[in-house]
Amino acid sequence: MLERSDVDCNKGREVGCKTFCCRLLIRLEPEEREASKGGLPAPGFVNKAEDGCCIHLDKASYLCGIWEKRPNVCREYSCNTDCLLQVALREKFTSIVDLVKKAQSMFIPKETYVRIPCCGEKNKNTK
Repeated sequence: MLERSDVDCNKGREVGCKTFCCRLLIRLEPEEREASKGGLPAPGFVNKAEDGCCIHLDKASYLCGIWEKRPNVCREYSCNTDCLLQVALREKFTSIVDLVKKAQSMFIPKETYVRIPCCGEKNKNTK
């Protein structure tokens, strides 16, 4: 079964995801890139703030500041298929590099995975 990508991020934060996906590298499709400036090609990714989070993440609310216009990769991504979610729910981390290092040394059985509900679903199968 293909996992839905419309994960309810608010419910994810309630169970402790810590918005780790906003630290991932977000590549932009050519049509999503800004116009080139000064003859230089437009960047093919979303910039990060000093703390490693997406520049569009509102730190006060932990909501996406461009939710309605977010890149395709953000729309299509489902944290429920990413083992990093399971590590983020269980371990404190300081950066995406720290999270990946922790994931390399952990084994989390699939039957213990926590699933973040999709928009409109009841809050079942979560912690």
